[in-house]
Amino acid sequence: MNQFGTQMTLVACLLAGWAPQLSGQGSSPATPAPAAPVAHDPIDGTIWLGSITSPTGLSPYGLAFRRSPRGALFLVEYLPAMHVFSQVVSRVTPRDGGYEFNDLPGSARIDGPKLRGTAFFSRMPFELARGERLPPAADPPLAECPAGPVPRWTRGLGAAVWAPRSGRRLWCGMERST
Repeated sequence: MNQFGTQMTLVACLLAGWAPQLSGQGSSPATPAPAAPVAHDPIDGTIWLGSITSPTGLSPYGLAFRRSPRGALFLVEYLPAMHVFSQVVSRVTPRDGGYEFNDLPGSARIDGPKLRGTAFFSRMPFELARGERLPPAADPPLAECPAGPVPRWTRGLGAAVWAPRSGRRLWCGMERST
């Protein structure tokens, strides 16, 4: 079969598949099934703020637990030392009275008014208390840079100028000069 025949066969197959929908006789597209009701979990919708102990000392740390529209429980993390500000980082599974972080090595357990656990591959311990919201991302402070050297020479050309480092070619406006 030549290329034209192959293309026509492909078009015929596509039209045959779409014909019932185009004519309005086919079934409507399947609607997604509603999410199964999820039993209330005491950690669902909570926000926790405190600190995590790293090898270099204490760092501010925060966690929020949120449900997806499909009912899955996710962990939202705040760790400014790692430039993480309110990022979904892991799915959470309730296990043995605590919570295991599936994608991020770690676990947590509610202990009275505190949330205690470990996080990351080095199993850094954290202790958090309930909070109202995770802090917003802070803009990093601008670095103090010394002023650069003064130019050795300048020349006003009266037009926009671009020149490569070698200075062999010079473009002024729309005209080219060498």
